[in-house]
Amino acid sequence: MHVGHLLRLDRLDLALVWGDEALLGQEIGGVTATDLEDPARFLQPREIVLSGLVWWTRDGDPGKTERFVSALSEAGAGALFAGEETHGEVPRELAEACRAHRVALIAVSARTTFRAITEAVYLRQWSEHSRRPADHFALPENVCLDLDRALEGGAPAGDLLARAFAHLGTPACHLLTRSGRTVARTGAARAELPAARAAAPASPGVAGLGDLDGLGRLIAGIPADVRNAYRETVLGPLLGAGRGSGTMLLDTLEVFLAHDCSWARTAEALHVHVNTVHYRIERVETLTGRDLSRLDHRAGLRAALLCH
Repeated sequence: MHVGHLLRLDRLDLALVWGDEALLGQEIGGVTATDLEDPARFLQPREIVLSGLVWWTRDGDPGKTERFVSALSEAGAGALFAGEETHGEVPRELAEACRAHRVALIAVSARTTFRAITEAVYLRQWSEHSRRPADHFALPENVCLDLDRALEGGAPAGDLLARAFAHLGTPACHLLTRSGRTVARTGAARAELPAARAAAPASPGVAGLGDLDGLGRLIAGIPADVRNAYRETVLGPLLGAGRGSGTMLLDTLEVFLAHDCSWARTAEALHVHVNTVHYRIERVETLTGRDLSRLDHRAGLRAALLCH
């Protein structure tokens, strides 16, 4: 996969700041996310570098920019993907330094997560590896291209899941988040539900107290209209925050709760700087009116995420 391939994925909302054809044609060897002022010892040749630019300040030492970009150049980095979320734009001095050191510079919209870029790279690499003799397989290349086009067209998660496994006869599949929440299922999986309900006894499905072994099981016993109303009440402000922003905040909230509200582990899981996690969680708290330092508010948000 080349750097230029990522720019052609409209769903990533990337913009080229500087870079010629030769730089954009470089093969991507890996992905590294960093906000260290001098990341040289952690970089490998041909890696693209994702940075939220937390290390940069408008009134700071101009030498920081020079040191950061020169470290990328000396390490043979494939390109710098600079996030716009922290400063609202890519600093001009950063663009000048990248031009001087011949490091391709790409602006990353605040609506795009670093994890989305990382997954785009590794999905493509896995598909390429799957064409070689190996003891593991990934999605075929033609399926990956079809999924890219569908994503750019705004296809819902259920359609994407069906497309991904159509070459296998579209088996019953469920798409789950890290915490086990179902976000999509194929038509075959949906068809199983009425049959299962028809075969189920009229009495409640809980056989005993031992079956209530988690919050998800407990919530599953609540009527769907009540669950939907609660989810809309608690998460409505996030759901209505805009397609890109709302999804990003919901994803961050879910990962944050799944990692026991650890800032560091959440940042690592999302491939972003810990300050970015703080910023997003503050937005979640502002929009929902919840305080994530309180256990009852955490439980309420977790329950709302499970109300699907």
